[in-house]
Amino acid sequence: MNKKTHNNKRFLPFILLTCFTLSIVISCKKNNEGAYYGYQNANAEFNGNIYQFLQAQNGLYDSMLYVIDRSTGLKDSLENSTETVFAVPNKCFSIALQNLNQVRALKNLQPVSLSQIDSAQLDTLICRYILPVSFNSDSAKFYTNGVLIPSLKYGYKMNLKYERAAASGYLGGGAQQIVYTDPKDTLFNQFWVSTYTTSLNTRTSNGYVHVLSSGHEFGFGEFIIRAKKEQAGNN
Repeated sequence: MNKKTHNNKRFLPFILLTCFTLSIVISCKKNNEGAYYGYQNANAEFNGNIYQFLQAQNGLYDSMLYVIDRSTGLKDSLENSTETVFAVPNKCFSIALQNLNQVRALKNLQPVSLSQIDSAQLDTLICRYILPVSFNSDSAKFYTNGVLIPSLKYGYKMNLKYERAAASGYLGGGAQQIVYTDPKDTLFNQFWVSTYTTSLNTRTSNGYVHVLSSGHEFGFGEFIIRAKKEQAGNN
């Protein structure tokens, strides 16, 4: 074996390691700037108002629409006023009802449905998911530490915080999301109840819709308490 061949073999592991490292760097850069960076909702435009958008989603928001229809003036507001809505999937209502009926079962009470919950209590809760302003992720970018915004009708203050999820090991390189929080009128955040968006910035003719996680319990932890004030005769 000549000296040149021996030297080439000695440096071969180093060359292979260098190539492998470069391939990882290139791959990570592609993922961060392609799959995640500048993430946008594929359905960013809807030709209609917010109420029509909720109706058009193949039954995904039937429970939310049911509560809206029972609330005085809310349907009209989502059709004609400038709003931002955090859309609540049906699953979120199912979770709330399941938890309520588990408590009722412990008291030997019959299960109830959404139709049996007092409409005034539902109205109080549903309005916390609606802001009387047009607010998208570009507006939210200024609030990485959160901002309090009065919600519809009752002016109950909700906290809105902008984040970027981590992606491929790169902190802040993933999809945009909003942390939406009920601060329970307290500065002590250990009592706050939060949920996350899974989709942002669907623009309608009168504002924006952001979709919340289906693992969220409708009512931010207050559904069971408020459901005790249900309509007469439902016990």
